[in-house]
Amino acid sequence: HVVAHEGLIWGWNGSMEAATALERAIDILESQAPVTVIQVGELRPAALPAMEAITYLESHGFSATSQFYPDLPGRTTEILLQAVKETGAGLMIAGAYSHSRMREAILGGVTANLLTRAHVPVFFAR
Repeated sequence: HVVAHEGLIWGWNGSMEAATALERAIDILESQAPVTVIQVGELRPAALPAMEAITYLESHGFSATSQFYPDLPGRTTEILLQAVKETGAGLMIAGAYSHSRMREAILGGVTANLLTRAHVPVFFAR
């Protein structure tokens, strides 16, 4: 089991990748650490709301809260990393490549930016 006593940040965009990260990470994490589910910007119409993630976390014994940040084009990574600093989280969990790989390769993306810029470990799932 992984314990992040400082807490966990869950980057949430309501995508299947974010839900997969939630499902895969839940079994390896100790529930003593507080979890902050971070949503940056509005969700796509078919996306799962952050409250669904919180309910799931709480059903597994985690203390979870959510924070919403307005999205600023091209600054999602910075917003997530600032949230890590503000909460003092020791681990970030996120879905990877929720856009097509071609779009990510051409325009860049949050996954690639977190891989190169995160100052805490990041658990990704796709």
